Formats: sequence, structure tokens, C-alpha cells
Amino acid sequence: VALRAAVFAGLALGAGGAGFAALVSGRPLTGPARVVQRCGAVTACLLALFSLGIQGLDLFDLPVSALLTSQPWLAGLQSPLARSCLLPLLAGVAVILSSRTAYGSIAMQLTAFVLGAGSIAIAGHALTADPAWLAQVLVFLHALALLFWLGALVPLLWIVSTPQAGTILSRFSRVAIAAVGLLVVTGTGLAYLQSGSVAALIASEYGQLLGVKLSLVAVLLTIAAWNRLRLTPAILNGAG
Repeated sequence: VALRAAVFAGLALGAGGAGFAALVSGRPLTGPARVVQRCGAVTACLLALFSLGIQGLDLFDLPVSALLTSQPWLAGLQSPLARSCLLPLLAGVAVILSSRTAYGSIAMQLTAFVLGAGSIAIAGHALTADPAWLAQVLVFLHALALLFWLGALVPLLWIVSTPQAGTILSRFSRVAIAAVGLLVVTGTGLAYLQSGSVAALIASEYGQLLGVKLSLVAVLLTIAAWNRLRLTPAILNGAG
């Protein structure tokens, strides 16, 4: 569980940063934001690979020292987890390539972004709901919106002090509103698929988890409103 959380954090910085670069800035990240993005991508790659070995330990109830042998790694590669570990690896590689001048295209940034969301969409408890295909689509779209939001935080901190801040923040505000809407719609759809009714949702552990998620969405909405109504106009007036 800790490894999955760490891989997600790496994806948020790496693939999420790529989503911000593609949808808002229109070019690869630079400066400290680029360093953080690449560190996140490398972290996601390494921990995704490490997860295969840990999965093998779990399958055969082996001690940690067995990681020095081939058995847990081969078992991990043959497990269903292998697919969800491959996509973070590919997303990380795409991030690293996209930060190089020769490959710094919007297409490569979008590829990393989509692969990052895809790695989340092919694993997780939400996929146990019926119909599975719809749950997978909703998780994928949900992951896209969430990765964009989280991946935008570091670049925004860096960009806010640059001459391009007003333009970038205006673009971000437009995309961010759509991302929050996508979060709410897909989250509601997943909640319905998981529970089947409002009463069952409230009484379940999933409903309690959803309450926590909705609180986080409220925080995102507050940040979006502050950015749209206060921060962006202040920066634009200052630039003028």
C-alpha cells in the first residue's frame, strides 16, 4: 500500500506535471519545476519496478532477503500487478524524453499524462464495480483530472514569479475549472457504481472514504476560486 501511494506521488509530479505542461504552458517545464518533475518520474519508475519484487514476496510469503534472488521478481512479472507497473515505467520514460529539447513535444507530454492516468485505471478497488468497463473509464478520467491538479502545484509555484505568470494562470484557471468538474462527475459516477444507492453509500466504508475525498475536492475548489478571483486578476493588474 505504501509503495502504491509512493508510485502515485511520483506520477503526480511526473505525469501530472506533463499534463500541466501540455495543457497549460504549451512547452516542457523548466527550472526547479523540471527538476521536481523528473525526480517524480524516476521515483515512479523505480518504485513500480520494486513493487514487482514485493508482490513476489507476498505471493510466496518470502523474507525480504529473497529480493536478492530471482524467484520473487519472476513471480511479480507473471502476476496481474505487472501491467499496472509497466505503465508508470513507460510514463516516467515519456516524461524524461519530453524534457529533452529533441523530444520536447506536446505529444510526448500528453503521452506521459495519459500513461500515468492509465496506470491508475487498470488497478484499484473501484474496478470491482459493474459494469467493469464503465468503472475503468470513470477511474481513468478521474485520474486525469487528479493528476493534472496535483501536477500543476509545483509548476505554478515556480511560474508565479515569472513574467509569464498572468498568461499561464489565465490558461490554468480555464483548464482547472474543467478538471474539477470532471473530478466531481466521475467521482459521483464511481460512488453510484460502488454502492448502488445513497443509503448503502452512507453506511459503507467506501462512503466514508468518499467523504474524505469530497473534503479534498472542496479544498481544490477553494484554491481554484482563490486563483480565479484573486490571484490571477492581481497578477494581471500588476503586469499591466
